[in-house]
Amino acid sequence: MFGETCDEILDESKVINIKEHKRPVRKKGDREKLIKTLPHEIVECVLNDEEALCKICGSDLKVIGKKKVRSEMEYIPAKLIIKDYVQYVYKYVECGKNNANPYDAIYCAPVPSPVLTHSVASSSIISWIMYQKYMMSMPLYRQEKDFKRMGAELKRDMMANWMIRSSEYWLKPLYELMHKQLLKFSIIMSDETTWQVNKEKGKKASSKSYIWIHRTGNCEGPPVILYQYTRSRSGDHAKAFLDGFNGYHVSDA
Repeated sequence: MFGETCDEILDESKVINIKEHKRPVRKKGDREKLIKTLPHEIVECVLNDEEALCKICGSDLKVIGKKKVRSEMEYIPAKLIIKDYVQYVYKYVECGKNNANPYDAIYCAPVPSPVLTHSVASSSIISWIMYQKYMMSMPLYRQEKDFKRMGAELKRDMMANWMIRSSEYWLKPLYELMHKQLLKFSIIMSDETTWQVNKEKGKKASSKSYIWIHRTGNCEGPPVILYQYTRSRSGDHAKAFLDGFNGYHVSDA
């Protein structure tokens, strides 16, 4: 009875053809190319003093050669440290004691300017958060969990504040300088794509906003590529952005 049931199930089963896949053949030297640009660290496998003695005659071993056995790619996890900047204060010993200078002369050692005032943020951690969010699409709430596992209670609103302040202090002046340079080229290409903003004043979350890209061609040296956010698709945004440009403008319908 059981065998008959199994036969019926097998008879009713459908057969499908699985599409074959192709695997590229690894060429000789591919592994060397993979690790070529990475820094190398030598791990020497040697005998200790006790092992280097012959157990029969008691003589010492002599190195007659060495060979590379294998290469391993090692991952070194990131870590967080706090740098405490301590400023030293100096005083000229003889000043204030003689007629040459009757006043004390006190000097302070220079201290590097912070990337953000009244903040523990450094340029390295701000760059990393920006890279994770805007290049690797990792939202701040996930980064918050990652930093917590590393021992730092970095809240997402604090990181968002760092992004806003850094863009205003450091990226905006660079953007404006690139904007002026963009208008000097003879060819500019523009296009827009839809963009959704969840919490925008005066607009529903389901409504469309737009991101424009304005860039130069490759025929006039290193290209200048700039993005522009707008609330609508009106061409007046592009006209205002490219005000002062005198050349060929390329766009679609």
